[in-house]
Amino acid sequence: MLAELRSAAQAADDALVRGMARLQGWDFGGHFGALSPRTRAGIVRGTYEAETVRACRRLVRRGMTALDVGASFGFFARLLASLVGPSGRVFAFEPHPEVFRLLARNVRRYPNVTPVPLAVAEHPGERSFYATTAPTLHSLHDMSRPSHAVAVSEQLTVGATTVDEFLAAHGGAAGGLIVKLDIEGAEPQALAGAADTLAAQRDAVIVLEFHPFCLRRAGADPAGFLRRLRQAFVVEALGASMGEVEAHCEDEHWHVNLLCRPA
Repeated sequence: MLAELRSAAQAADDALVRGMARLQGWDFGGHFGALSPRTRAGIVRGTYEAETVRACRRLVRRGMTALDVGASFGFFARLLASLVGPSGRVFAFEPHPEVFRLLARNVRRYPNVTPVPLAVAEHPGERSFYATTAPTLHSLHDMSRPSHAVAVSEQLTVGATTVDEFLAAHGGAAGGLIVKLDIEGAEPQALAGAADTLAAQRDAVIVLEFHPFCLRRAGADPAGFLRRLRQAFVVEALGASMGEVEAHCEDEHWHVNLLCRPA
């Protein structure tokens, strides 16, 4: 009986979330059911990744340039658009063709957002891209995870740019820069392709996902990556302590967003 009541309550909430999504102009295509109830409800209710949202509200200024790398359906692109204002710019990168189409629809009411159908990596050019059965785990690397019923559903070839190349071609970021990286283990590569920008843009703010499982699948050592971040930036864990981050570097079931600011 209790299970039936919970199922009915979830179905009622899903119906409410679907209605709210339509009113807010969200289009998840056929991916609504593949998102966790917490994720899809958080997106439409504005509670998704609350600690990261608070950090963005605290640090993003009018007139800044924002790079939303791994924009997915556009939650952070919309948030950043409201924070940088009409004088700012948001470039939302999403290389998966179907998700990019949905992203473009979801930000169509935001004139300061430019959807970009490219991956961001350490070098420009063509890259293999792995779509998975979990729409939030598409990556430049194979994120198959049998223990979580995640498998590669399609391997694509996508175009890639670098932060350095892209900003050089789009007028830089004179008003300040924030870079949000959520690209399933490819964060070290994206940072490598941003070296010139970060050297010149000393006030740049970076928010990135630190996910030991994804980093390892991408061929990176989580502890080593964390150590390099702390050598280059002042690093703050959003919603956790740095001690917890260090303790979970080998934990493939754990992840956190890190705020990185100039040292």
